[in-house]
Amino acid sequence: MRYCGGCNPHYDRVALVHQLAEGLPEHRFTVAEGGKDYNAVLMVCGCLSRCASLTGLTAPRERLIYVCDRDGLEGAKEALRTLEAQDRFTASE
Repeated sequence: MRYCGGCNPHYDRVALVHQLAEGLPEHRFTVAEGGKDYNAVLMVCGCLSRCASLTGLTAPRERLIYVCDRDGLEGAKEALRTLEAQDRFTASE
């Protein structure tokens, strides 16, 4: 995951990530480092500006999951589950 700079947070971003991790214990949430390969990256933004930096990320754009408010929690869970199911399907081919 990668956080925005936090200049205008409208919710507790860290608490949301903790909730997400509790709801998806099969996933590992770490801060994304530039130059490393990631299957997907959760972009945690404090507002709708979506200014979290993409610099150095190697994950495909369609695997960047943005959360910009508290209401994005369920959508992020669903997106991660969908990607996981796609990966299982691809691996079984």
